[in-house]
Amino acid sequence: MVRGGRPLGVRRRDGIKRTAPLVVVALRHLAPQSEELAALSSLLGIVVMIGYYAGFEAAFGKTPGKMLVGTRVVTTTGGEPSFGQCLGRTFARCVPFEPFSFFGANAVGWHDRWTNTRVIRTR
Repeated sequence: MVRGGRPLGVRRRDGIKRTAPLVVVALRHLAPQSEELAALSSLLGIVVMIGYYAGFEAAFGKTPGKMLVGTRVVTTTGGEPSFGQCLGRTFARCVPFEPFSFFGANAVGWHDRWTNTRVIRTR
């Protein structure tokens, strides 16, 4: 059904997209008061992280941030990364001190090195 020029499904989806971040923030603030909410908040954060990085990189080869700066993820042979590689990149980001892997002569992050991927400029 169309109301106000936009289909009802689109309005619902847009409402969910606007509401979801608020729910995450609310759970984060309530988490110290309840172990169950803390666990739920952590789980939701992991799901959002996997969905954002692995989902966008597998579907489009880039996250919204990469779209903004004109870069994309490719395999070391220049092909499209598999979902497994994108998932591996996401989990590698959780390794402590991973950001420091860019220091040194070979400035390739562990999340790229371990999954045989690279980030290249597209413009």
